[in-house]
Amino acid sequence: GGYWLWHRSNVSWAKSQVQRIDQLAKAGKTFEAFDLASSVQDYIPGDPDLAALMPTISDTLTVNSEPAGAQVYLKRFQPDENGAFPDRQSIGTTPITGFRIPRGTQIVYLEKDGYAAVETIISSRLIKFANNLVWNAVPPVEVSRKLVEAQVVPDKMTFVPGGEYRLASSTRPSTDKVKLDDYFIDKYEV
Repeated sequence: GGYWLWHRSNVSWAKSQVQRIDQLAKAGKTFEAFDLASSVQDYIPGDPDLAALMPTISDTLTVNSEPAGAQVYLKRFQPDENGAFPDRQSIGTTPITGFRIPRGTQIVYLEKDGYAAVETIISSRLIKFANNLVWNAVPPVEVSRKLVEAQVVPDKMTFVPGGEYRLASSTRPSTDKVKLDDYFIDKYEV
């Protein structure tokens, strides 16, 4: 009897949190909404209201590295009320496919012994008008990186893999692309 009462209490609590998750999502607090949704999902799996909210507060992350086996960390780029950023969290080793993450700006770290560490910023925000979803222009987040042996990377530099890059500007939108070779850039230049 005690387990049933405890479980029923948790299910009731979880159902009562769905409205709060919706409020947080509408306020643009996707990290908080995601954390709360993650904590209630176990108690109300398949809840249609929660399932409808998940695409607005979360996305999926796929991470690949060459060679595979890099440790992957994720750090939210949102300070707390005291201005401190959270610690990074280990999410596994490459390859990682379809890992559920909150929408918002985050830093992905890839680390493998003998190779230069990689840091990259990801973001998967929805385009909204008022409190309504207008357009999800961002596909699921994918990070693929060629790791470079640590001894070939100059001090305070970072490796940028060659390939085709789309030229981007907020004042002159373009679909033009340019092919670049591999290069190194000062880690703090941008």
